[in-house]
Amino acid sequence: MKTNKKNKILLDSYFKETTELKYENKFKKITVTDGVVKYKSGISIKIPNFMLNKGDQISILGSSGQGKSTILNVLSGASNLDEGKILFDNKEKNSVVNAMHITKETAILKISLRDNICLGEKINDDALVKYINEIGLNEWYNSLPSGLDTILDEREIKMTDSDKQRINILRTIVSSKDILFLDEPSHDLDVEVEKKVAEMIKKYLKKKTIIIVTHRPLLTTICKKHFFIQEHTLLESEPLL
Repeated sequence: MKTNKKNKILLDSYFKETTELKYENKFKKITVTDGVVKYKSGISIKIPNFMLNKGDQISILGSSGQGKSTILNVLSGASNLDEGKILFDNKEKNSVVNAMHITKETAILKISLRDNICLGEKINDDALVKYINEIGLNEWYNSLPSGLDTILDEREIKMTDSDKQRINILRTIVSSKDILFLDEPSHDLDVEVEKKVAEMIKKYLKKKTIIIVTHRPLLTTICKKHFFIQEHTLLESEPLL
């Protein structure tokens, strides 16, 4: 099903860039060396040595407030390094990673459910409904007045934080991006739904390059390379399993 013209205009307005960034997609590895991000609070997040190879699936585990999200923000251009370098295949470039970056602050747009999930991607309706059922949103979906065509106006359509977060996760499932940054993807989800999410990530995103930031260990089992943050410093750890 195609995005209708009105919804496309709305999508374009939501995602209109205010700054020009150069996005890097063709690389074999990214390295952050001696990285430091300083916040006004006086806290500095240190990234001594971080390497992301194309095809890696990495977890970053740590308690809230330690700065887990900072590495994603640096790579996606949301934050800048105050010290250190980002290297693409050992070359310093004024670039950020061309990735799909989702956070726990889920934006539900006043457009159709279909377009809220697809965000411009062309996905078959049957596949969308399958994903909706698989992530446990079938009961909520069946209550909608117009199915995938339902406009998600939060004044009229009841949605819990868990519903919103699952829509956010479905955006990564349907994304054509090769690189995915998932910041607290199981935030607001109970353990059973988190298990569904883990299974979907393993099933549908196994060929993608992924960084998962979380304070909950379950999602780290998807990954083969692990980091943790301690005293605001990013450190590599031994495999959890």
